[in-house]
Amino acid sequence: MSDEFLHLQKAEEIADKLGLANQGKNSFIELCKQGCDSSFLAEHFYFITHNSTTTVTPKNKKRKAYKVSLRSLDSVELALGGFNKRQIKALQKKIKELAEDINKLNSIQLIRCIDVEELTPYAVTPDLPPLLSYYADKFIPFLLEKAKRVGDRQRPLFNLFMNSICSHVKEQTKRQQFKLICDVLNELGINWDVDALKQWYSRHKSESSETI
Repeated sequence: MSDEFLHLQKAEEIADKLGLANQGKNSFIELCKQGCDSSFLAEHFYFITHNSTTTVTPKNKKRKAYKVSLRSLDSVELALGGFNKRQIKALQKKIKELAEDINKLNSIQLIRCIDVEELTPYAVTPDLPPLLSYYADKFIPFLLEKAKRVGDRQRPLFNLFMNSICSHVKEQTKRQQFKLICDVLNELGINWDVDALKQWYSRHKSESSETI
């Protein structure tokens, strides 16, 4: 059997595993005929059409259960580990207050009178307030700015995988194949027509990294 026959046979098997039939299956196989990698396409189509959340219960009963998802950055709750933006801002205020209290404590007469050699093991103590202040004043605002790019409206990982599909198809077939891609998407539950995909691609085609 030729390599081309085996390649298309594999594409058909993968299309069946994805649950494709009719036009979606035919279009998936056509993409593979034109040079696309069936495993690459299957993996990426799966990631953009499946985002179920699973709760994991650790064997260690002292650890809390936590949620995982294939596209964790596409959920504000998962991306922020259960925090919301209001809670993070409240924590920022607590950290600043704590830094101020530690500064006051470090200035008490008792500490000034303790022998320097006795204080040596605790040399980190003077550095703690400025580090906490930096975390509150610099890092948390940076984090909150990044948080604007996650969630079900921004969908950074959906965009990443969808863009990877379009880039792979263009690279392998030497042109965009929006109609074929839409046929597959429609059978997997994403009801986009060619115009919708073109509009999405024009907005997101530069997003080729998972970095947010």
